[in-house]
Amino acid sequence: MWCTACETAINYDWGTGVPDPAVGGDNFSSQWDATYTADYTGPTTFFTSSDDGGRLLFDLNQDGIFVTQAIGVHYDAGDRLHAAIHRTVREVFPHTRSYCDFVMSFDYPWAFVAGSSRDVWSSLSLAEINQRLQARKIRLRFYDGETHIRVMSLPLPLRTLIANERTVITDQEPLTVK
Repeated sequence: MWCTACETAINYDWGTGVPDPAVGGDNFSSQWDATYTADYTGPTTFFTSSDDGGRLLFDLNQDGIFVTQAIGVHYDAGDRLHAAIHRTVREVFPHTRSYCDFVMSFDYPWAFVAGSSRDVWSSLSLAEINQRLQARKIRLRFYDGETHIRVMSLPLPLRTLIANERTVITDQEPLTVK
């Protein structure tokens, strides 16, 4: 059963209802295909919320950057999940970068993986970061050029895991952690 509609916004809470009377109240899925063009330069946040799991897929243009939170970092073999996430993102994007930092509100180091079709990280120096922040009149309490360089400098055990990881996470072969 397919239901098709043209939407101006995607923002639904069906509660115990259904998307269409022809669809049963259980065991259904929804899919939206859309083109989104930001009307400003800067980060945009997308999220999903569902009772049985959700997935959000992107097809970024050549200027887009994909970033995902990729678990806390332990600096040991337990970081294999982060390495597998990095490897999976690298399958999609030719320029992939892991970075991590201590997040005070979680009292723990968190790691992220970013991917892009172009290299947006290697040419940014400490001075360039500071110049960009100043030119945009951005004053951050915990971030400057020096912080950027440190965040992008991963510890050797994590770099080694990332370099050696061959696992690509897929729907058919998910990586589970017990």
